[in-house]
Amino acid sequence: MSSNNCPSINETVDLFNSESSKLENVINKYLKNSEELSISEIIEGYYQVINVISLAKFLRLSFEGIKNTKENKSLLIKIQKIEKYIDEKFDGNLHPLIMSKLKKTVGNSMKKLKDITSKQLNNPL
Repeated sequence: MSSNNCPSINETVDLFNSESSKLENVINKYLKNSEELSISEIIEGYYQVINVISLAKFLRLSFEGIKNTKENKSLLIKIQKIEKYIDEKFDGNLHPLIMSKLKKTVGNSMKKLKDITSKQLNNPL
């Protein structure tokens, strides 16, 4: 980091590359095991998506108005690719699976609560 505690653009690009790679690994892993995902894994996945999207927006804004160099074009292409990947794999595939799982989990929890409440009402102390 630079002396004013703000990351340089190069550090941000490196972070974007690292986090994008992590995101792809997380999404691929979660797509293979979507039924067994824990709540903490779901949160981790959404966090990773938000992190990469935020970095992509920051970098895109940072390069607006800057001379288009080969590196800038390459980075913008990489940003577009990861955004497309998120749209297809996360938004299109994983998110619906997670929502379905969460609906089932909440439904099961509500049924258990109803059963407990019903038992307590039928068998008061």
